Amino acid sequence: MAESISPSLFAVDREVSKDMATVFTWLAREDAVYPIDYRAEIDAIIASWRPEPA
Repeated sequence: MAESISPSLFAVDREVSKDMATVFTWLAREDAVYPIDYRAEIDAIIASWRPEPA
C-alpha cells in the first residue's frame, strides 16, 4: 500500500484500511467481472450507503 494513503482511510483502523485497499485494487483490474448473480444485494448495499439517487 502506498504510504501516501492515510492510515485512517475512511476513519477505519490501519488493518481494515489495508484490506480495503486490497479490495479496491482487485476491483480495478481490467479482467474483474461484475457479479450479476448478486446485483440485488450489491444495489441494496449501495443504497444503504447513499440513499439519495445518484
